Amino acid sequence: MKRVLVVLAFALAGSASALSAINSDPKGMVLPLKDLPPGFGITREGPNTTPWTASGQSIPRRGYVRLFERTPVVGLDVVESVADVYRSRAAAHTAFLDMKKKDENVVGDPGEKWLRVRLGFPLGDEAFAWHRQQKLRDGSVSVDYVIVWRYQTVIGRVETWGVGMGTESGSGIRSDTLLLTNRQQARIKRTLS
Repeated sequence: MKRVLVVLAFALAGSASALSAINSDPKGMVLPLKDLPPGFGITREGPNTTPWTASGQSIPRRGYVRLFERTPVVGLDVVESVADVYRSRAAAHTAFLDMKKKDENVVGDPGEKWLRVRLGFPLGDEAFAWHRQQKLRDGSVSVDYVIVWRYQTVIGRVETWGVGMGTESGSGIRSDTLLLTNRQQARIKRTLS
């Protein structure tokens, strides 16, 4: 009898945390303006309830996206912060794997110059990252990062664009991107706990 109660308690706790994740507001999981470097403003934000489609299967989600921009300068000038909440870890995992597969198809396009990036630290339950640098006519370098991760029932994404100069092209943009990614993951964890 005691074992049954313990198992039942764990099952109820798991159901409660899954229910709280579904009811969590993804708007509170994306980056707020105060987390960005000076000079940024919010240029677009809103909910995303379009289901993710993986192998013909529609996977419901509740998401939120916020786009930040600042006047072009050397360094980071555009940041997109996204959080999508799925009904279960399995649904989030399926969507995550499909996102990774679709991104790998874009990355494999010879016209694109994307490279896989090692983060150098654990992020969520699973993660992937891409980086692209393109030399511009004025000698500067356009630098883009995409970092996608899954933590429990949530898929987070931080995508950044910026301009680098000289031999340090992109190093400051990379460190800013990783910092923002860690801040968003902390928000996701707080919201789910």
